[in-house]
Amino acid sequence: MINLTIDNKPIQVPEGTTILKAARMNGIDIPTLCHFELDGMNFENKPGGCRVCVVEVKGRRNLAPACATDVMEGMEVLTHSARVINARKTVVELILSDHPNDCLQCEKNGDCELQSLTKRLGIKEIPFRGAQSTYRKDSTLSVYVRTAPSASTAIWTSASCAAAARPCATSS
Repeated sequence: MINLTIDNKPIQVPEGTTILKAARMNGIDIPTLCHFELDGMNFENKPGGCRVCVVEVKGRRNLAPACATDVMEGMEVLTHSARVINARKTVVELILSDHPNDCLQCEKNGDCELQSLTKRLGIKEIPFRGAQSTYRKDSTLSVYVRTAPSASTAIWTSASCAAAARPCATSS
């Protein structure tokens, strides 16, 4: 078992546990958009790509993605320091700057992780402007599809928000 503290709360978890899982096992909330588990199917998606789950680890210079960082003996983690909250807010603002602006017409409006996180972080406007990506909407699947220019990878995003972004192999 590994002993660590998260938000000054001493906890003990099995070796190989991520910071995110350790926090959730102990009732500590760390938001995330790209990480999910399919209970009963023994499947966990933890790409660590959204960076919303960053946390501060004592002794580490950079913020760590909680979903992709394993706990270590004696680790001290802060999940809601000013540094962490500012980083999360910036990450979500960047996600929103490239997000389709049709939330009010979306079937997930009001039940969207990205909308909830935006509200929770107090984001009322998007400070980043620039060329916005265009997405092809697949009406049969109710998703936007963006194909990466250098690989045969597509990002499938629910019509409501980028929170459901999942990399998927394509045959195009």
